[in-house]
Amino acid sequence: MPQMYTIFINDLTLHITKNAPAVGTVKTIEGDKRIWLDANWKELSNKAKNDRVYIVTDDPDELWNLISNRYKLIEAAGGLVTNSHGEILFIERLGKWDLPKGKLEEGEDVRECALREVEEECGITGHTIVEDLPNTYHTYKVGDVPVLKRTYWYWMRIDGQPELTPQTEEDITKTVWLKEKDWNMVEKNTYPSIKSLLETYRFRYK
Repeated sequence: MPQMYTIFINDLTLHITKNAPAVGTVKTIEGDKRIWLDANWKELSNKAKNDRVYIVTDDPDELWNLISNRYKLIEAAGGLVTNSHGEILFIERLGKWDLPKGKLEEGEDVRECALREVEEECGITGHTIVEDLPNTYHTYKVGDVPVLKRTYWYWMRIDGQPELTPQTEEDITKTVWLKEKDWNMVEKNTYPSIKSLLETYRFRYK
C-alpha cells in the first residue's frame, strides 16, 4: 500500500504520510485518529490558498480510509496527451487550464473512459494509452453533499499534430497543443492536481 496519500481540497495540497518532511507545515496525529479528524478536519479543509500540509501518522492507510469515508466517491478518468512534436494537449474550461477528463459511465472500463473523454472534449481520434499516471483525489460539493473525486490518469500519444475542436457544451472554450516552454502560462492558472501531474511527467519522461 502507498506510504503517502495526497488529496487536493480547493487549493490546499494535503499529504498523509508516515514520515515528516524536512520543510513544510506538519500536523502529527497521536492517539485516536477519528477523534483527531473530528477536531481538526474543518480547519484543515479551510486552509489558505496554495498551502501544503503534511499529516504524519503511524498508519496512513487507516487515516485515508477514515477521511475518504466522509465523502461520496465519484470516479473519473482522463489523459495527458502528447503528440509527435512533444507538445501536450491542454483545455481551458470555466477560465482555468486543465487536462481532458470526465466521469465514468455505468459499467464503463476506466481506460475506455479516459480515451472517450479525450475524444469528446478535444475532437481527436487515434490516441492510445502509453502507461498509467498517478491517480489524483480532489474534493468539492454538490449542493450540501461533500464529494471526493478519484481521477485515473493516463499518458497518451497521438501521431502528428491533429486539429482540435473544443466541446463547448462542456464549457470548454479552448483546446491547444503547448510545448514545455509555454507551460508557465498553464501553471499560473490551473489546479494543484494538474500541476502535480505535470511535475510527474517532467520527472519521469523529460
